[in-house]
Amino acid sequence: MFRQVGDRAGQARALHNLGVISQAQGRHQKAIRFYRQALAIYRETGDPLGEASTLLHLGRTQERQGRYDLAARYNGQALAIAAEIGAPQIECAALIDLGSVGFRQGEYRQAAGHLHQALAMCRETGFRGAEAEALTRIGDLCLGQGRPDEAAGHLREALSLYREIRILDGEADALNSLGEV
Repeated sequence: MFRQVGDRAGQARALHNLGVISQAQGRHQKAIRFYRQALAIYRETGDPLGEASTLLHLGRTQERQGRYDLAARYNGQALAIAAEIGAPQIECAALIDLGSVGFRQGEYRQAAGHLHQALAMCRETGFRGAEAEALTRIGDLCLGQGRPDEAAGHLREALSLYREIRILDGEADALNSLGEV
């Protein structure tokens, strides 16, 4: 429909959302195709916010498939654009995702840097859900490095915050990680 009326912005949003749905269904290759189509339109129409958001989702999809270098590249691009246009919510998400990718690659120092930077930014800007996610990822990182007491502290703080803001899937994630302590 958006294509028929020449609404390129609407078409990009629809393709992006189809990517989100496909990703949620575990259809990663299909999600990547939708995201790439949306990305091309966002770039064509000069929409840096849409571009950054789509790059972030591309990074997440690549991470889920174990393509960590590609995920880091997309997340890095999203971070750069978000910083340039002043989109702190995307900056926080990109930093968290870069931390997650770094952890999976065994780059613990780099992962910690990204996650602590994200945590500080989330606290400064009031993005409580992202703050809780950063705390969870820091807890996971500590756990992976054999520091269970420190991990438990971060995870309990994340759990408390998730409960306060009522994000159930985050609460489950924190509880799952606490179960590994």
